[in-house]
Amino acid sequence: MNPTPQKKIFFFSFRYETIVWRFSIPIFFLWRFSPFRNSPPQIYLVITDQNTDLYTSKSICTTLEKLIIFSAPSGSGKTTVVKHLLGVMHSQLAFSVSATTRTPRPGELDGREYHFLQLDDFHQKVKEGAFLEHEEVYAGILYGTLWSEVRKIWSEGKAVVFDVDVKGGLNLKRQFGDQALAVFLRPPSVDVLMERLTKRSTEVEHQLQERIAKANYELSFESQYDTVVVNDKLEDTFATCEKLVSDFLSNP
Repeated sequence: MNPTPQKKIFFFSFRYETIVWRFSIPIFFLWRFSPFRNSPPQIYLVITDQNTDLYTSKSICTTLEKLIIFSAPSGSGKTTVVKHLLGVMHSQLAFSVSATTRTPRPGELDGREYHFLQLDDFHQKVKEGAFLEHEEVYAGILYGTLWSEVRKIWSEGKAVVFDVDVKGGLNLKRQFGDQALAVFLRPPSVDVLMERLTKRSTEVEHQLQERIAKANYELSFESQYDTVVVNDKLEDTFATCEKLVSDFLSNP
């Protein structure tokens, strides 16, 4: 499996300030040169205010890197699939650790499965613009994608893998278009999903019923994703997702 060819990047950052006005312009222009051979360079012009350093400006420009989005109803197996892909494609992929206000489950560590935040801290980060996207997935429980996670992975030259809820996944797809591959992972049937959730037993009864109702709602969004993978036999699902991601990364 060959890694994605590295592109040549030319980066220019300009700061503009006058005595009367201080400009902060969140727009950058991209020129792409075609006369070059297989790996055309990309040139960015970024205009920032005096408080924006080169690292921040460069991070904004790396939005041309790729994103792999996995969404599914709770209990559909997306976390298992994502962990498999990160294991077999570790040189090309890295996981974006989401933030959440929910309570950690047994065995979960802050910063590994999620960044576990208090509700007030989450709202403060929303005000600061720290989130690329965020949603209230369940009543009183928020999830969000931190810009800091995405920028760190792009700086390593890897594609970002997301394990996010349906609305979060669609928000990312709308923002990044063809730069993102959006995969909807679904169970063979709702009955199978209910069985999986019941066996997991990480929630009390009313939480379990809420997740089942949420799953039925989320399944209605599958047609808005780039592709749908039915997670029936896990080995088949692994093989299908490996090919999907490999093909996506190999295309310019």
